[in-house]
Amino acid sequence: MLIQKTLGDIEEILLASLFIRVHHSTIVSQDAIINYSRTDGGYIVMNTGEKLIVSKARKESLLEKLGLKKD
Repeated sequence: MLIQKTLGDIEEILLASLFIRVHHSTIVSQDAIINYSRTDGGYIVMNTGEKLIVSKARKESLLEKLGLKKD
C-alpha cells in the first residue's frame, strides 16, 4: 500500500492517546513500549525487542505520556 501523506498528516489522524511520535521518522503504539532507557541519549524498547531512538525534541513529551517525567 502506498500512502502519499506526510508522517505529520498521519500523526494527526491517529489517536494521541494510543500513539506517540518519538522521532522525526517514527510513530509508535504506546501499548507496544515495554521500557525506556535514559542511556545512549534515550531509547525505547518495543515488545518486539526492537530498540528505537527517542529524539531530544520529543523526549519530554514521551516521558510525560508514559508517566516518567520528574518534576
